[in-house]
Amino acid sequence: MTLVYATAPCKLRVYLARAEQTDEHGRKCWDTVKVPACGGRCDSREISDWEFPFKKSHHPVCVYGGRRPLMVRLRHCDPGVIAGTDIFHYIAAEDCRCKVCSSEYTSCEWLPPNSTLLDGIYDFDDLDEV
Repeated sequence: MTLVYATAPCKLRVYLARAEQTDEHGRKCWDTVKVPACGGRCDSREISDWEFPFKKSHHPVCVYGGRRPLMVRLRHCDPGVIAGTDIFHYIAAEDCRCKVCSSEYTSCEWLPPNSTLLDGIYDFDDLDEV
């Protein structure tokens, strides 16, 4: 089974997610919210090289180009919930692009948080300017 979003190009998509907040007494507000986020395929490439690891790789991932804060009012609340618990803040993508993963704002899975491991690696598109 092939998932359509796995083969579609990188672009802004709207996903549904459950949002939930709890007040200091354990009472909750919740809802399903629309989250603009990035998803899709990015082309990658490798070229051979005479030095170890004998290849130069460029494997970008689909990430946001810009972000913006959003706020929604959660529609379902327990009785007696503290006022303001129904206000939910989150970050949404404004646009998407293919970039080499940076652990500064993205979970890259194989990179530790705030890793500098990829610093100094050239993007093949940048080499045209050199």
